[in-house]
Amino acid sequence: MLAQYIKDKGIQEGIQVGIQEGIPLGETNLLCTLIAEKYSVPDEKLRPVLENLNSEMLQELGKRILYWDSYDKVQDWIRQQTKNAK
Repeated sequence: MLAQYIKDKGIQEGIQVGIQEGIPLGETNLLCTLIAEKYSVPDEKLRPVLENLNSEMLQELGKRILYWDSYDKVQDWIRQQTKNAK
């Protein structure tokens, strides 16, 4: 009984950690693809930069790229966000 409880608890915690790590990874992957396509920027150049942003920042950036017509605006915004986060 106790062993089953411990096992179930471990599974629940594992699922929670997977969700917490998986959602930002999914957001990063999607945003990376969208930015690469819209601004013709290589994926490998974007990924390391986007991985430094938290989930809230990624969502905000996703909204902003709908209106921005240049990759320079994306870079400026990311620089400003990472500067403010320090």
